[in-house]
Amino acid sequence: MPVISTPDSTTPESFDVLLIGAGIIGLSLARELSSTGMRVALIERHRAGSGASRAAAGMLAVSGFPSSSPLVPLALASGELYPEFVRQLEAETGMQCGYRQIGTFASQAAIERHGGDPAAHEPMPPLAEPELRSAGAWYSLPADHCLNPRLLCEMLLASLRRRGVSVVENCAAAAIEPRPQGGFTVTAAPQSYIADQVIVTSGAWSSRLAGVFLPVIPCKGQIHALEAPPDLLRHVLLGPDVYLVPQSQGRILAGSTMEYTGYDDRTDPETLARLRRSAVALLPALDSARTLETWAGLRPDTSDHLPLLGEAGQPGLWAATGHYRDGILLAPITARLLSSLVRGLRPEFDLAPFAPARFAPALTAGRLGGNG
Repeated sequence: MPVISTPDSTTPESFDVLLIGAGIIGLSLARELSSTGMRVALIERHRAGSGASRAAAGMLAVSGFPSSSPLVPLALASGELYPEFVRQLEAETGMQCGYRQIGTFASQAAIERHGGDPAAHEPMPPLAEPELRSAGAWYSLPADHCLNPRLLCEMLLASLRRRGVSVVENCAAAAIEPRPQGGFTVTAAPQSYIADQVIVTSGAWSSRLAGVFLPVIPCKGQIHALEAPPDLLRHVLLGPDVYLVPQSQGRILAGSTMEYTGYDDRTDPETLARLRRSAVALLPALDSARTLETWAGLRPDTSDHLPLLGEAGQPGLWAATGHYRDGILLAPITARLLSSLVRGLRPEFDLAPFAPARFAPALTAGRLGGNG
């Protein structure tokens, strides 16, 4: 029977694959693996989809990478997968996630800040956003789409329920230990699990597991949600110092910050007020908008801002974490790539730039110093 549960037994359960972390990456990967006939389970320290996935704005920014970035092929492939990914989930669950192929308009400053070339893009058509008030040039990024990541996580959970995948919430994994006879024991509170293969999909918490060293750094982002007339904003806007994302019923998200403050996920009134001022500077009609919600989340970053995808120190132990600002976008392609690795198949893209082994010197230091 499909399960979304809280652990209540001390008897270890055994699975083909155990994923540690039920954010967008873990949920998508569990769904992909379940379609291969494997017995799959996820354990999650809080509620499924409650971390960075819930805090994300939901931009699918396939155009947001410098042309030299090794992430470009993955981003383009994942963007192409998204329409069918969402269509299948909608058909399977009867739910929707607000997926909108509306495109993005970006200021010259925003494109240059992300290492892009404004000349590579078409200018924004006149009056495409009648309420926009901003000096300087704006450009069109038609391949960039958006969705509501909270709803997407709910769809994925519903899909996993239908497939009989076990998702155990409020279960904090503490350590991964190889078993003499093969496979791994994952120690969690209040029980342990046994699996032939383990995938760390713990986002910003990936560095806190004993038995594996994954140098993931929390990067806080704060978001201000505002209420506006339904058609005030028609596209995603990437401004010089704020982005605006339209959702259903006039809800507009203004974000986001990049703060390296450890595991502090509290919001700051002054920072949120600054986001609101920047939003109003772009869309003056937001000046009287009511605040609907504010929040902060912790993105999983790495020192080179590239994800950790691949073997994590020993056969059968994998990493799919460190996606930084792009976890929502890269979820479908990450699921396909890691599913191939788990099944012993050659992935469709070269994953060498994302191999956890690229941090080998830090890995040695981490083993000597422990995982604090």
